[in-house]
Amino acid sequence: MGRWVDRMKKTGRSDADELSDGGGPSDQAWVLEGGYRSTDARRGVIDLLRETNLCLTADEIHVRLRESGRRVGLATVYRTVNLLSDTGAIKRIDAGSGSAHFEAVEQSEAEHHHHIICSVCHRVLKYAQFSKEELDLMERTERSLEKRFGYRITGHRIYFEGVCPECQPKDVNACGKTTGIT
Repeated sequence: MGRWVDRMKKTGRSDADELSDGGGPSDQAWVLEGGYRSTDARRGVIDLLRETNLCLTADEIHVRLRESGRRVGLATVYRTVNLLSDTGAIKRIDAGSGSAHFEAVEQSEAEHHHHIICSVCHRVLKYAQFSKEELDLMERTERSLEKRFGYRITGHRIYFEGVCPECQPKDVNACGKTTGIT
């Protein structure tokens, strides 16, 4: 599965089995590419990011792992997301909030998606349910850019900004600024 390597071929277990079974004996010898050992915290972070349609900050990952019963400290989560990001097992997303958000690489590579970022709470939503009109617009835009600038477009990353439903009280305008009206 992506960057995971099985050093114990004789076990017959797939990478997906190890990642999805909630752990397993630490002597399974599953390692991350680059020789890093697979730990419960590393498996937990990757599993969590695979299961959600949100990109999460290290703090949010910590809270959700603790809520699921995993005993993991905040410093461990920060070290883990940095390591997993550096090795390519997860992807770092800059939402402009000063805190990096993370998503599983398999999700970002397997299914093309865009991001919607809340300008108030900085929640990052992934979405991949494109309408025909959206797909047509992207295709026309890519062709136009190729013609105008001579590039061969090989992909794109789109981040939309807006205000999420939870942050849309009557006193917040479309730019996410408090209007003072209640």
